[in-house]
Amino acid sequence: MSTKITLPILRVMVIVCVAVTLFASVMTPQWLRKYGYESEYAYPLWMVALAFLVAVGQLWGILARVAAGEPFSRRNVAYLRRISWCCFFVALAALLMLPIYFSMIKVLMAALAVAGGLVIRVLAQVFLMAARQKEEMDLII
Repeated sequence: MSTKITLPILRVMVIVCVAVTLFASVMTPQWLRKYGYESEYAYPLWMVALAFLVAVGQLWGILARVAAGEPFSRRNVAYLRRISWCCFFVALAALLMLPIYFSMIKVLMAALAVAGGLVIRVLAQVFLMAARQKEEMDLII
């Protein structure tokens, strides 16, 4: 699939993710009350939603750099590092929710968030190496 087709599809997917996250964030207190939980349980979920929205914003920036023809730039490295910090924040929020309501799903979510953050950190390092090589090549030519 070409970049001209892929980038608009990815942008639409990002917009849908933001819309679903915002809708779920607004509806969470009502859903919690409906199932007998206190609405204070929504605060950690809002923290996760905020981290997700920040990560999606960084993803939007990466898509903009790719569309501009600069996939291996230092700016994309910074975006990737911020996304990894968001993953680590989600893991921390999941672990902080354990005393409130213990669930193995939260433990698994924390482990997956840490693993995702680590994978994205490695990817950021690969992008940094590619950006350095590109800068060196630009100086040679």
